[in-house]
Amino acid sequence: EGSQRTFIEYSQKLSTVKAVCLTHLGHQALGGLPGAILTMADVAGVGGKTGYPEKSRPAGGLDLIGPVGTQAFVQSLRHFMTRNNFPLQVHEGAIKNLAISKKKTKKSADQTEFAIDSLVFSSVQEQCTSNGSRKRPRLDDDCRRNFVSYIFKTPPIPGKFLPTKAAALGVPKGPLYGKLKGGDTVTFTDSKGQQCTVESAQVVESSSPAVAFMVLYYPSEQVAQQLFACERIRTDVESEDVFMELIIHLTNSDLFERYGVSHWKERHGNCSAEHIFLSKDPIDSTPFRSAAIGAKARALLCPQVYRVPWQEPTS
Repeated sequence: EGSQRTFIEYSQKLSTVKAVCLTHLGHQALGGLPGAILTMADVAGVGGKTGYPEKSRPAGGLDLIGPVGTQAFVQSLRHFMTRNNFPLQVHEGAIKNLAISKKKTKKSADQTEFAIDSLVFSSVQEQCTSNGSRKRPRLDDDCRRNFVSYIFKTPPIPGKFLPTKAAALGVPKGPLYGKLKGGDTVTFTDSKGQQCTVESAQVVESSSPAVAFMVLYYPSEQVAQQLFACERIRTDVESEDVFMELIIHLTNSDLFERYGVSHWKERHGNCSAEHIFLSKDPIDSTPFRSAAIGAKARALLCPQVYRVPWQEPTS
């Protein structure tokens, strides 16, 4: 909820979103999703109404990843959410190496930009509250059993092509340069009429490891224990083929101190990744910068009428 407003405040475009990853099926994760999908379809010019001519419509589409039940949620929106020609691919449960590609152009084929792995953990379902006489469960986090964390990984970064070395070896400029960049070995006739062979490794630097980051969602003790015992996390963190750059923790402060800090250092003390803690603790504040600035300005202008609706931090 509020993602579109956040995009606007930070001058970002919804059209750049290629995938949406859901950590669970509670309202906190799903609240703003239908409106965001409709907006992305309109931006791409493929909604019910469009300002784009038929032949100039930009390519659109979205991958939606979440726990089992995500497809059923999307199906429940079909009566009021129309996305003509806006493909929505739903992926449920544990997935591995889901490739998210750059937009295909006339001059280039699809190229994988990053891949997504999901890690699904379950929690014992607690007693849900009833909703009146109909005994329908309330849609809150306590009613949800599956919680998903994610690993995002780029392909290995290709080494830099060295045109000076290629020229020194007599490789003529043109298509052969492209083949060498792509890892091929080329054969050509040099200026003296002799046949020469040059391998890609002679003119291209070694590739760098893939870059990865993780989003870890552990709202309860049960989920935290399963998550940090997961062998997959240890494998990716300690792999020489992957550079783990960033780890984002979505949890409360108590679990972060016990698992995100202490437990992580104990098991992965040699990991150089940066950690970001996004608190799920209840706070009496607003997540929107413009709302905070506006409320503070009005309070300074006339404190008798306008009050800041949250407690300001003391330090």
